[in-house]
Amino acid sequence: PTILTSPIEKSSLSKGQTYYLGDFVYIEPNDETNEPLIVCIESFGHKNNEDYLSGLQFVRPNETYHTPTHKFLRQEVFLTQTIEYIPMNKIQGLCYVLHAKDYFKYQPMIDDQMSFQDQDVYVCESRYNIKTKVFKKIKSWNIPENKRVKLIQRDIPLENIRISSILVNNNLVHRSSTTDNELISIDIIEKPKETILYDSVINDKLNENSSIKRIFYEQIVISTHIFYKVGDFVYVNNIENNNNNNNNISNKKFILRIDKIWKDNDLYCISGPVFIQPSDIINRDQLIIAAKCSYERELIKRDGPSTQITLNNIQGKCSVLSLKHFCTHRLTEISESDVYVCESKYVSDDHSLRGLSKPLKRISLSLKATADEIWTFRKELILKQETPGGLFKAVDESSAMEVDDQSNSNLDGGEHQSNHMSYDTINNSINFNSSFSNRYSNNRVSKYKHTNDGKLPTDNSLLN
Repeated sequence: PTILTSPIEKSSLSKGQTYYLGDFVYIEPNDETNEPLIVCIESFGHKNNEDYLSGLQFVRPNETYHTPTHKFLRQEVFLTQTIEYIPMNKIQGLCYVLHAKDYFKYQPMIDDQMSFQDQDVYVCESRYNIKTKVFKKIKSWNIPENKRVKLIQRDIPLENIRISSILVNNNLVHRSSTTDNELISIDIIEKPKETILYDSVINDKLNENSSIKRIFYEQIVISTHIFYKVGDFVYVNNIENNNNNNNNISNKKFILRIDKIWKDNDLYCISGPVFIQPSDIINRDQLIIAAKCSYERELIKRDGPSTQITLNNIQGKCSVLSLKHFCTHRLTEISESDVYVCESKYVSDDHSLRGLSKPLKRISLSLKATADEIWTFRKELILKQETPGGLFKAVDESSAMEVDDQSNSNLDGGEHQSNHMSYDTINNSINFNSSFSNRYSNNRVSKYKHTNDGKLPTDNSLLN
């Protein structure tokens, strides 16, 4: 008879190694051609004279169904479901998964002495529903506590780089099956990016009323994956010309829209308006408020002259949208946690908060500049107040982003139907995009609003 003990143990031994609740481990797959499974241990147990574990499974991008234009973070994985009854002798070693908010700034260290290898540290910001084949952002990161792992701040933060799907530049989407060897041999070809100078007419106009004649750029390329163009929103620190004289505020991050790019003594400089959070305004009790509404993830445009900084003060990219665009689309390469809405401006002269007279301007760029890839929601996002006078928040993000998620989630507190699978079942169910072409062909038209030539809309084609 099967004897099942209550899974209350906090640790278990396998192959001379002790594993604990909250450990992330590699699990041996049934098929040797597949990569090891990634599992976060939730419980231990004993069945049929064999020790086992159960835990949360994370899958890699190549184990999901996705459009060829989908871009992923390096080392990105996705939370799926709980796997039960995994034999302890199937563990192949330790790894670690960090939420996106920690991954770029910290590295995990175990037992105060051993750091994980870079290839064994993964980043996660979304769940993937194996049944419905859809992604959904994780709202809160509630993995089992693991006190023996500490997060150590990195000397240099990692770059937030998203790379194209391995299928993007290959005709695999038109085929019904693909071998693992074919997937491995595919080269990902990025569209070439180049540093672009403004033409003489625009350059002369930008130099009007300036005693120093500068050469302005439309786009600059720093490395293969790092580039900036006019109109981008970036996180910055060490802001000059700050209207606030608070000494502590210099340590805060602000957001700046790039309106101008030029070189000064071989060092790139940028300038543009600064955007602040409502909490950054001092003496708020005396603030004259003429703006109509306030929103979750709201930014406020700070009135006044443009702020100038050097390029080395940039801490990453983000997206600031008008209310209309916030409810209808996203830039695919920007994480949802880095997307903001702006409908107001702060005027320091009279200490007032006022609605923008015009929506945030969109800057038209030449065809040489790298166009933003834009995801247009199938349904417009609806914002409502939870309480009278409170912040306007998204009512149902899933309907707007076409998410039909019924999976179990221990990470975002959602009340979903339980979705547990056994170790044997999950090994037999993994399908490496074998029927990807059917899913992509059926859904592509419904997921995107196309331009006349059938291509994905770019920044200019959508907003002009």
